[in-house]
Amino acid sequence: MTLVLILTCIGTFILTVFMGMDIIDPLSRQVNSVGGLTMNALQAGKYWRVVTSLFVHVGIMHLVMSLGMLFATGYILEKVLGSLRFSMAFFICGIFANVLGVLYFDMDMAGVWGATFGLFGIAIPLVAFKIFNKKYRELFGGTIAAILIITLTSMFFAFINTLSYMVYYLLTLCFGIVFGVVIVMTQKQSLLRNARRHI
Repeated sequence: MTLVLILTCIGTFILTVFMGMDIIDPLSRQVNSVGGLTMNALQAGKYWRVVTSLFVHVGIMHLVMSLGMLFATGYILEKVLGSLRFSMAFFICGIFANVLGVLYFDMDMAGVWGATFGLFGIAIPLVAFKIFNKKYRELFGGTIAAILIITLTSMFFAFINTLSYMVYYLLTLCFGIVFGVVIVMTQKQSLLRNARRHI
């Protein structure tokens, strides 16, 4: 499913470029015209955009960085959760992040960053509760920690004057952590079986 999501994002990006969106630095109106999520879109009843906006990206660099982060967490996380639970987790985290961003932070939403931060959050309890074996626990835990530190540090310097971005991403991460704890508490044996089978 991780690969399907990545290919869908790439296909959507190619389509939006053919629809006239700039490949490097598109304008907000271009992003919004091809499926991005805004408050105006919600008020107009275009509720499907809470989903479609997950696959719309703001330029090639945004796409590459987003998909790199999605692959880094999704490749192993999907093996433990299974494709169905992983898909549900991706869309639940993504929809939560989009609604949170639009309603409470007045942000125009596009891309999988919010969903990916939610998945990062889910991965933390899986590492903490030792769902992974020791080798993958160290590898995955280290990877997630490194990505989070680099991302949050760069975001801090990039958005030093708009720390609401930091709060937004931390809230999506915390949502994922709580979601991950619920998954572990309710489906631990299934997760352990998947972990033993695949990793």
